[in-house]
Amino acid sequence: MSADTLETYRHSGKFKVPGLVLPLGVAAVAGVPLGLAYSYLIRWVPFIYLNMLATCAYGLGFGWMTMRLLKAGQVRNPALAALVGLGAGLLGLYGEWSGHLHVLLEDSPWVFAPDEILRGMALLYEQGSWGMKHGGNVTGIMLALVWIGEAGLIVGFATMLPYGFVQGTPYCEKSRCWLDEEKKINTLERITDPAQLAALKAGDIMPVVAAKPKAADAAVFTRLWLKRSPRCPVFCTVRVQDVTVTIDKKGKLQESAKDLTGDLIIPASMFDLFTKLEEFTPTPA
Repeated sequence: MSADTLETYRHSGKFKVPGLVLPLGVAAVAGVPLGLAYSYLIRWVPFIYLNMLATCAYGLGFGWMTMRLLKAGQVRNPALAALVGLGAGLLGLYGEWSGHLHVLLEDSPWVFAPDEILRGMALLYEQGSWGMKHGGNVTGIMLALVWIGEAGLIVGFATMLPYGFVQGTPYCEKSRCWLDEEKKINTLERITDPAQLAALKAGDIMPVVAAKPKAADAAVFTRLWLKRSPRCPVFCTVRVQDVTVTIDKKGKLQESAKDLTGDLIIPASMFDLFTKLEEFTPTPA
């Protein structure tokens, strides 16, 4: 690596066992009451779209709890973060099924054992518990597909949130803090020159320094995504992205971003220097 190129941030992979165990313990404790609340909501709200939103919110809840606890536990290992998130999601799924059977069956226990849940699933697979507006109960393969979709949303969100946070948030080992203060700068003209793109890929930030202001109504532009912490005097990071903004059929703005670099390590003192690019005056269209 030459003096003109910047190093891409990579996590140390360090963690402490309590930081991994605590999120799973909290998910196990929270799974029963949250599963019951979710099951009662699904049972008594007969609107499929609201049910789907509730399912997403349930999975996001476990993902958010896990993410916050992994952050507090200073787990700097994305693979372990995903694994813990997966475990929390499965515990949430267990709580959901336990609550679901409690809601369906009279004089049933508040918490079902795993083998009881499996027997309940087998019974519901044959008989069903709900149906469409016209026709009998949904059973068999169709019901199993609904269960798989629901499980995918719950476990998927519970896994993605903690993984996404740990994977995408640098950590200062010296100050023991996350660089979770972000700033996005959208004032630069799109970088298209192949040589400049190759330079960026190699960690050379000069194409950004030489970039011009974008047009006022530009639908494509270069974004700088800065990450820092006021507690870290050592470094901050900058990620360069190619951004395209489109308008969908409903007139809403849709944005897609392609990373041109990873999180490049720069001295903390350069954060204010990069933010001055926000003062670039857009050129007339």
